[in-house]
Amino acid sequence: MMKAFMKDNDRIGELLSESLRAKLENFNLKKNLQLTDQQIKFEIADHTSSMAEIFLSTSAHEIATQLVVKDWSMLKTVSPKEFLDQAWSKNKLKYRAPNILKLIRRSNEMSMWVPTIILWHSNLAVRAKAVSKFINIGEYLLQYNDYTALMAIIAGLNLSSIGRLNFTMSAVNDKEFNSKESFQNLVDPSHNWKNFRSHISSANRPLIPYLGMYLSDLIFIDEGNQNMIKKKINFNKRQQIYTVLEEIRNFQQGNFDFQKQEPLYTFINELPALNESDLYNLSLVREPRGSQIFDL
Repeated sequence: MMKAFMKDNDRIGELLSESLRAKLENFNLKKNLQLTDQQIKFEIADHTSSMAEIFLSTSAHEIATQLVVKDWSMLKTVSPKEFLDQAWSKNKLKYRAPNILKLIRRSNEMSMWVPTIILWHSNLAVRAKAVSKFINIGEYLLQYNDYTALMAIIAGLNLSSIGRLNFTMSAVNDKEFNSKESFQNLVDPSHNWKNFRSHISSANRPLIPYLGMYLSDLIFIDEGNQNMIKKKINFNKRQQIYTVLEEIRNFQQGNFDFQKQEPLYTFINELPALNESDLYNLSLVREPRGSQIFDL
């Protein structure tokens, strides 16, 4: 019975993988158009290779630095006016906040990319290795103060498609599992992000903040304070908004020493991924409900 079930699940996994491979073909084509033969260090267009294999064969440090380069370039493009009037969250005003929306979209894509990389592998040990790799990348991101990418990795590892992989997660060593727990404690949003605010207040610069926290602050200020009080401008509200914008502006100062490294940067830029529904279905293929370790 279990063998028949596993066989059906293997077919589902193949169909899901075909969907992702179609996205990868577009990615590979872009690679070949953008890079010269001398720049290509690994055969991305080779059908025996895959996005997940490239991820595992590249060092955590190299991947982390390219994530920093990408996130820093995006943060620098955001202008103060994009943060006004909750423009990023209102359909009629979204045109005012194009770069904030790009950052939000990038974070969402990355949180889907994380489980896609992990679930690509049918082998349990290799899946655990991919989880460990993301945690290692997170350690470098913490060191380099890229909280945008760190938060996306945490979100990806916390998706239900990964959280239910009991056998995979149990194969991750204690040191890395503890690092994951420390990340989550750091960015715990309870008590108005108390731990995270305390951490970044004393962190070195340059620093790439988790913008979601500041967007939440601005929404709270905007909705909790009237624009006018007794027909007079509410300057206290404007001062609160200015304080948030000034903190973000300060984060945009300075520069990281890292440079783009091709073709890795383009690989990091693409982030092809399955959607959440397909990820969960693939998760059920990798570790079916009721399965035992000897079934996998």
